[in-house]
Amino acid sequence: NGNRAVGVECMVDGKPRRFDARRVILSAGTFGSPAILQRSGIGPAALLARLGIECIAAREGVGRNLREHCGLTLQWRLRGAPSQNRQYSGWRLLVNGMRYYLAHSGPLSTATFDVGAWFKTRPELDRPDAQFLVAPFSVDKSRTDAAMERKPGIQMVTYPLRPRATGELCITSRDPAALPAATLDFFQDAQDRREMIGLVRFIRKMMATSPVAELIEAETRPGPAFDTDEKILEAYRALGASAYHSAGTCRMGADPESVVDPLTRVRGTDSLHVVDLSIHPFLLSGNTVGPVMAMAWRAADLIAELPD
Repeated sequence: NGNRAVGVECMVDGKPRRFDARRVILSAGTFGSPAILQRSGIGPAALLARLGIECIAAREGVGRNLREHCGLTLQWRLRGAPSQNRQYSGWRLLVNGMRYYLAHSGPLSTATFDVGAWFKTRPELDRPDAQFLVAPFSVDKSRTDAAMERKPGIQMVTYPLRPRATGELCITSRDPAALPAATLDFFQDAQDRREMIGLVRFIRKMMATSPVAELIEAETRPGPAFDTDEKILEAYRALGASAYHSAGTCRMGADPESVVDPLTRVRGTDSLHVVDLSIHPFLLSGNTVGPVMAMAWRAADLIAELPD
């Protein structure tokens, strides 16, 4: 109603429904929240005009400042060392599935990555600049289905913690079923590229150090052929992927250009809030579940103290 949020219109079981509310809290994530705002007339004026959406609040920052970690998964073949590849294949997978279902025990009862670390890729740094997670299995990337390699192996996903690259998310249609379009060039910043290269070199040096070196037969992904700076970046381009830590598209700030204010209120509107990782102005240095929970608890306190 004007610029005041008075409820939510949505589809439930294929039928339109409306839910009235004194206050609306949007928590659809880094991709969903800016898309819903844009479809609701809150976003870049030119985008809204192009799609024929009435502009309720011209907020150029909605959908911008997209940030994400670029993860690269390395794999090694092991030499006479334990690996769970056989436990996730054939009849053993069926047995372990039953063990987990009946007793919540066995390999399927553990986390995907059993070892994690934050570390410095260069000793002169004042804080860790990278993270890795290690799993006691290796995936056969030559197959289209999910399958383990036949020989024992391990894998490690790793990424620089504070990339500078930013992207943008825009809806392409007024249809809520149409996915938005997102663009993010992980390689746009020279320092980001240097950190990607340095990270792989650090990991390789670590894996070549005793006692772990005695367990390694060979690096199988991306492999020793990717040895130069250019080849390492080529591996990131071919094999890199997001780390599911995307943030920033509804940036919180005290400045007037921010999408939400320090009380999570969407600027240019009344009674509308965003509470999810989209409001984080920069990328967190690691995993996001705990910080998002803390954000939600704090936001609940702030919103509860606001007058109706």
